[in-house]
Amino acid sequence: MKIVQNENKNAIIIATILSAVVILAVILAIIFFVSSDKTGSISFKKGEQTTTNNGYQPTEEEKRRAEELANILRNNLPQMDGIVSTIPLEAGISVKLFTKSQESVEAGVIHTDAEKAFSNLLASRCDIIFTNVFTDKQEREAAAKNIDLRKETIGYEGIVFVVNVANPVETLTQEQIKDIYSGKITNWNEVGGNDAEIVAFQNNENDDAQIFMKNFMEEQKLIEATKGFLSTSSGDIVEKRATYDNSENAIGYMTYKYPSDEYSEVKFIKVDGIEANKKTMTSKEYPLIADIYAIYNTAKESTKTMDELVEWLLTYEGQAAVADAGYIPKKDIEGEEKSIDKYFSLGTGIEQKDLGDFYYTVSAQDYNVVGQDAMVVGIQGLKNQDLQNSINSFIRESTEELQGKENEYDKYLILKPNSAKEGIKVQTECKNGYFSVQVLLTYKVGSYQYIYDGYSKVYDLYSGEELLLSDLYYNGVDFTPVLNEQIEKNIIEKTGEDETYIRNKRPFMGITNNVLYGLDTIGFTKENPYFEESVEFKLDTYFENISVINEERDMKDIWEDNIKISKALVMHEAEKSNMKLGNVVIKETNGCIYKVFYMNTNYLETDEKMNSTMDTYANDTNIKKLLQKAVNSGANLLLTEDNKYQVTMYATIIGNKYAIINITANPKKDRISLGTITVNLENGDKASQSDIQKWKQDNGVE
Repeated sequence: MKIVQNENKNAIIIATILSAVVILAVILAIIFFVSSDKTGSISFKKGEQTTTNNGYQPTEEEKRRAEELANILRNNLPQMDGIVSTIPLEAGISVKLFTKSQESVEAGVIHTDAEKAFSNLLASRCDIIFTNVFTDKQEREAAAKNIDLRKETIGYEGIVFVVNVANPVETLTQEQIKDIYSGKITNWNEVGGNDAEIVAFQNNENDDAQIFMKNFMEEQKLIEATKGFLSTSSGDIVEKRATYDNSENAIGYMTYKYPSDEYSEVKFIKVDGIEANKKTMTSKEYPLIADIYAIYNTAKESTKTMDELVEWLLTYEGQAAVADAGYIPKKDIEGEEKSIDKYFSLGTGIEQKDLGDFYYTVSAQDYNVVGQDAMVVGIQGLKNQDLQNSINSFIRESTEELQGKENEYDKYLILKPNSAKEGIKVQTECKNGYFSVQVLLTYKVGSYQYIYDGYSKVYDLYSGEELLLSDLYYNGVDFTPVLNEQIEKNIIEKTGEDETYIRNKRPFMGITNNVLYGLDTIGFTKENPYFEESVEFKLDTYFENISVINEERDMKDIWEDNIKISKALVMHEAEKSNMKLGNVVIKETNGCIYKVFYMNTNYLETDEKMNSTMDTYANDTNIKKLLQKAVNSGANLLLTEDNKYQVTMYATIIGNKYAIINITANPKKDRISLGTITVNLENGDKASQSDIQKWKQDNGVE
């Protein structure tokens, strides 16, 4: 009996302990799940589980499979194409697989656009494409050719809305954005801002963000795009779709590639109260997300490598490549935070001086030494022999460097349709004792020249010193924003004239530290963050009054006597001026509708004189005499429905003293010249060509 009692007692104790353990386990489980729910480390959104706060971590098996796939792709990487903005994505794949730099790989990637890339895919000119567009029409087109396509989302693009930092509005709902772009909301005070009209900008039709915007608007129709005025290379003033200009009451949109602090004076609007950044986009909290698809033909013999490329893109390493390229990965991957190596400096040149009316030049053909292959191999005629030898050494060494890159250059051009090889060129320029030399490896597509690679230097022939970019601008002058503004204007003009000339991988945010520069040019080589091609921009530093090269120096002690030095008159033509969209003012009178092209530079004295002169002559009394003369000569002048003539006026300034006002009638396609009015800007009186000619002769201008 005694033994049985002890056994029962022990059993009771064990049962009690086990019960306590079970109860404790249940309590801990409840605490765990409750705390998990509160911290959000396990949560669900739209039926899709998001990742933990620690981010997605691959298993050892996944790592092994990713490396296996990578080895296959290293030996047989599919031929890729896509929209231009996915160039960084294709480059990012090679960066991960072959450990190269993003910039160098991007320089060799060629993409077309959504439509051409799809055609290339169907015609087997490429294996796989990356795009944000796949339409029912495209699907039917593939089916008609018995092509079975696979479409896989491998990442996302975020669409951000931008306003000026001075705009007090911090957030908009999706409905408010739709109402703004459908025209229902027209004033910022309707969404908590200032009492000011909303200027809503749109993008070009084939732009990624524009495609997203049309889909985002659903059944609502986009308002007519904001228009602006622009002078073209032919001297015409045309109305065209305006690009976001960051004015105080503007709003625009673009794809997210970089944080908002990379953009000067721009802020990203919160959407539904959610800030736009990589974190909120990766977690899908931010609502405006667009898919990036990988699309390929499943029936093609080499399908396996495409299958494996897509599979690899969805691994940890592949998603890291997507994130590092600036896209939003499907998985919670911490990508490298991107930044642009932007240039900034105040001027470090001489003290600022008043603008002159003239400048001195030397013709390059007088001092260039040309080799047997017609290429410039050096210069001659400088009195400073040491400086001349230094310049010639730079030309020789740069030429040798570029000759070593010609094999890569040739391979690139084979992949570039309609391209024409130009080879190495040496370009020199001399103005007011400043000398620039550029050694460039160039090619052409159509009528446009591009720089594959190159080297540049600028010298002060008086001091013999090599000049930094900042040395070309007056001491203390904040010249960088002026250059950026001129480049932005060039981008708007060139993109509008021919979309094959400038195609953006990313929005332009400012010149970088590795640009090529001449006396009045800024050039981007293939290894640039913004443009698919290399691009060179012509600058107008004269009427901005910011550049030291405009100082009148006659160079008599610089060049040998057999080198001819010419004195020239500064000509500031309307189509080359630093105009921004919107500087054309439309004025309507009883008899005419005028488009008057006003100056808007940093040189206020000339602006005031020129604009006052334009106002003086932009009136019916003066213009109707010219109109009547045109009618008498048989010109076909077109009238509006209100029986008004359509007149355009713009000016060419000669030095700072004379202006020639060009006057035309009719819209662009039927434009008729009404003649010119020459004005002395010093007193506002009319002048003649003989007055200008005498002034030139008195000052020794040929």
